[in-house]
Amino acid sequence: IIGQGCAPITDGVNYANRQWNVGDANPSDIYNYCDGCPSVLEGCTDASANNYNADAEVDNGGCSYDVTLSVEVCEAGATEVRMTGPWWGWDPLGGPIATANGDGTYSVLLPGVSSSFEYLWVVDGVQENIIGLGCAQVTDDATYGNRQWNQGDGNLSDVYNSCSPCGDGGGDETGCTDASACNYDAGATVDDGSCLQLDACGVCGGDGSSCTEPGTTFNVDVSCIPDDFENLFVTGPWCGWCANDVYNTLTDLDGDGIYSVTVAELTGTVEYKYAINGFADQENLVNDMVDGASCAPITDFSGYANRTTEAGSTTNDYYGTCDGTCNDVPPTNVTFQVDMAGYDGPFSSVTLNGEFNGWCGNCAPMSDEDGDGVYELTLPLTGDTLEYKFAIGAWEDQEDLEPEGSCVLTTYDEGAPNGCCFVNRFVVLEGETMIQDVVCWNECNACGAVVEVPGCTDPFFLEFDPYATEDDGSCSNLIVMGCTYADASNYNQVANVDDGSCDFDGTGTNDCPADLDGDGSITTTDLLSFLASFGANCL
Repeated sequence: IIGQGCAPITDGVNYANRQWNVGDANPSDIYNYCDGCPSVLEGCTDASANNYNADAEVDNGGCSYDVTLSVEVCEAGATEVRMTGPWWGWDPLGGPIATANGDGTYSVLLPGVSSSFEYLWVVDGVQENIIGLGCAQVTDDATYGNRQWNQGDGNLSDVYNSCSPCGDGGGDETGCTDASACNYDAGATVDDGSCLQLDACGVCGGDGSSCTEPGTTFNVDVSCIPDDFENLFVTGPWCGWCANDVYNTLTDLDGDGIYSVTVAELTGTVEYKYAINGFADQENLVNDMVDGASCAPITDFSGYANRTTEAGSTTNDYYGTCDGTCNDVPPTNVTFQVDMAGYDGPFSSVTLNGEFNGWCGNCAPMSDEDGDGVYELTLPLTGDTLEYKFAIGAWEDQEDLEPEGSCVLTTYDEGAPNGCCFVNRFVVLEGETMIQDVVCWNECNACGAVVEVPGCTDPFFLEFDPYATEDDGSCSNLIVMGCTYADASNYNQVANVDDGSCDFDGTGTNDCPADLDGDGSITTTDLLSFLASFGANCL
């Protein structure tokens, strides 16, 4: 529903979410539309797309593609190439690692892409800077410049930090070689005198005349910031959730513990948050908002919480907290793994859905970079116990887990789609890093795993369990066959399993042999005891 009026939480390009506010009436929506069902059948009309609908009369702009993006690194010696973008909070270390093709190029496969997205390449932790270059489709020509994939583009091939092909290695590449300049060219070997600096308005090479509004000043108290931070910056959708740069890095010139920066050219309501060390960490205000705070109103109360202010104003914030109480908990990087060998049908993409991303559908695609059928995704998560499950695409199919499974949380609700309950996997967050075991689709164990049942596996003991697969040491009473009736002439006080050999020849001490239960009288219970053994072969 990107671009439709019923999705107020949107960046207009990559996501669009409905919103219900406390005090609103019960919502009544139409799936995938805001203004009623269409008069003609809409769908994907591109035969090359994963979700092509041959019956669709009008294209709905939701075609899904498997996209391969490649990048050539001109300088040899790169050890790690990644992609970054808004999906990963523009974290230079948060995006997928590209696969080396052996020829100086690297590739990333993104399954099930259904909308345009921005991105940049990162080589050995250094994010490319293409501000002012022609391949930066999303840019203000001053503070940010991002590449963009659009529907219909197919697979793209880029050159790291450049819009031009790599040379043959026999000549020099001219450009700005000053790393502090706003148009620094990391691929240049000869400075051509073109280096520029940001002016007071944040314009690369500007003269300060473009400032039309007073700058927005961000002040933040760092009492609650991690001790090892090296740089502190403010970021938001107005710069593509960029990492630290000259214009958005805060400084503490007077040493009072309050870091400040003034950013020019912001307009309207400004969404923002603080981060440190090139996005190695960022403040987490989700718990504050869940507890009733108000400093980060743009939130889903589980996965993100962002601050807002008005352009031209001055903020006075505390890093990582709304009220100055140091309660910011670093996220846990959780790796989820699912083996699709257990899935019977065809599928175009595997997605991870949970309360941490609002059960969003296909916003968290998983990848199988080594082709072994195990799809993985690592996410930074906060909280305690989080529910999730695996799905196909945007809820084209999903796991149907057993309510009694050992790996699930079951919430019984007659309003659930299955008329019984909501059954989801769960993870309890602990520490900085967690790697979940590989599980088979729709199962709690690995594909083909034998479920171990503990118990006594020795048939010569009373505790023997025929269903046990693993002996747990519970075998304690060895079986002793014999007559277990105390008034029989051949009573065996050591026996614990009666073998039907009891002999009542009158030599016993019971003056009333028909009193089988020994209570001093012959009653119905004695008759029932007799009938229970009637017909037994005593020879």
